[in-house]
Amino acid sequence: MRLPTFILLALLAVSATFAQVVSIPAGGGNSGGFIEYQDHASTAFEGATRGMGALIRSGADANLTNSEAALNMSVVRRNEIDNQKHFTQTYFDMRRINREARAAERTPRGTREDFIRYAQDGAPKRLSPSDLNVVTGQITWPSVLQDPVFQENRTNLNNFFAYRAKHGTIDFRNTMKAQGMVDDMQAELKKNIAKIPSQFYSPARNFLDSL
Repeated sequence: MRLPTFILLALLAVSATFAQVVSIPAGGGNSGGFIEYQDHASTAFEGATRGMGALIRSGADANLTNSEAALNMSVVRRNEIDNQKHFTQTYFDMRRINREARAAERTPRGTREDFIRYAQDGAPKRLSPSDLNVVTGQITWPSVLQDPVFQENRTNLNNFFAYRAKHGTIDFRNTMKAQGMVDDMQAELKKNIAKIPSQFYSPARNFLDSL
């Protein structure tokens, strides 16, 4: 079997290193001389064999080290991929949660009918026929509003509604005057809120709102 060139060169280097394994002094013989044994192979072949073994072991160690490094790099790369996947999933989960939260907080747009109903619900209720006679225009005032402090505005409003009931309509200027009288009565009522029990104050306030 032919050995590769680099192995043959290594064997020759090892053989040259270990060629002299026994050193005998120049005197020769055993008389007065000594034999020096060195810690090396006893023969050139054994030295070459050891050198080749060391070379093979070093190559195997290098392969093992490279394999372990490659394995470590593979684990690191897999962890990087897993982290990137986790980051991406978290990003889209947060976007979805944010989008769902905004949709939940967004109230649906009302229709025209809804707005009309809201306005009607918020508007003061009309006075009942017992409170305001639409035929004669006579007003039945709550007891609180019959106080003398409201006498002037109460009389003017009685005349206003009697005129409207008789003629069926009234001009804008007089309508604004009547609204001003109602506002004055509301302001006066509010000034005396501390003196008027709530069971009387609230009905009077609602009455003026509806008037």
